[in-house]
Amino acid sequence: MFIKIVSVSLRLLTLAVKFIFVIFIAKFISTKDMANYGYIMAIIGYMIYAVGFEFYTYSNRILICAKEEELYNLIWNQQVFYLIVYIAVLPLLFFAMLSFSFSPFMSGLVCTLVFLEHICQEWNRILISLGKSLEASVVLFLRGGAWSIAVILIMFLYDSLRNLDVILVGWIIGLMLPLYICLLETLKLRKKSKGIFTIDLLWIKKGILVSISLFIASLAIKATVTFDRFFIGDLGGEEVVAAYVIYISISNAILSSVDAAVVSFMFPSFIKSAHQKNKTEFDQICKIFLIRCMGIALFFAVGVALLIEPMMDVFQLQQYVEHVAMVNWILLYVVITVAALPFHLGLYSFNEDKIIMKISILSAVVFFIMSGYFMINNMPPISIIYAVVIASLIVLSLKYYYFNKSYKKWFQ
Repeated sequence: MFIKIVSVSLRLLTLAVKFIFVIFIAKFISTKDMANYGYIMAIIGYMIYAVGFEFYTYSNRILICAKEEELYNLIWNQQVFYLIVYIAVLPLLFFAMLSFSFSPFMSGLVCTLVFLEHICQEWNRILISLGKSLEASVVLFLRGGAWSIAVILIMFLYDSLRNLDVILVGWIIGLMLPLYICLLETLKLRKKSKGIFTIDLLWIKKGILVSISLFIASLAIKATVTFDRFFIGDLGGEEVVAAYVIYISISNAILSSVDAAVVSFMFPSFIKSAHQKNKTEFDQICKIFLIRCMGIALFFAVGVALLIEPMMDVFQLQQYVEHVAMVNWILLYVVITVAALPFHLGLYSFNEDKIIMKISILSAVVFFIMSGYFMINNMPPISIIYAVVIASLIVLSLKYYYFNKSYKKWFQ
């Protein structure tokens, strides 16, 4: 119980720091840099999915149920796959960014961050799958909290260092220690492994085939919350994008809170109860999962809705207050997304990856059609957020329907 309390506390502390970080950098850097920060965060977030191929959705299922002596080999085969993808994708990203007028220095920073963020994220998932929740929480804090505090202090002390480059360089330096910790934790498994590490190309090939449906699904669903800021920028300009980045970052902290306090801890038991066909236990886990997720989401959503304007006034960010009407719609999107989580994990537990893929593609198509219509007719920037909300409602409705349908088939 003590370890769980410490783990949850570290995760919530990380989220609090991220929340504060967004407010402070909005205060310290220019509107243009804030908008560019939003674009770069979108690129990094999307590319993490691209290089990851959602391979963890296959490997984590295996890790959770694997014998202790098999873990070391499985983990390093997963890393071999990622290495191949890095070599193939990151040079393409670098030259693509150059073609969109990013400097070689900025392009290099972004590619480095995609690599480091992804590899740390994957090892964090591995630690959770191995039941090392405390170690995973420490790694998460170092990834998202520690370096943010250092960057805020540097910007507070030195006016000349209040720019986007400092944020990205600080982020890269901050990822080195958690990466080292993850490597150490993995190497501890070597003593218990069967013989030496061997590359299993058949295992990797099977993982690619199994993961491809969820990979396409993730790219589709992530496209909605990646291209949204580009479309908003096209309709409203830098200041509107900067405001949106602040508000969506604060609201996304709610999703991270749910993941930190609920999903990370209940995910393994969700999978195990489904695969063991334990209907009573699965029903209980689903009920607790939904109550906890919605309780956290609604509590923080109401808090943000009530406090966002006073907070912007306290930090003297009046230039963004005129766009505060976005907040309630963004919060609605967050609550809908959280409500869909138990049905998503249920479908994932039932191995219904193709259904998840089809739902995600459909929602993305709806989003792009609506956004295209709004842009052609030069509608207000907030209309893009309406498209995001409608797309998320489609996801919730369809996942709820197919979860109930698959549930009856799975436990019959």
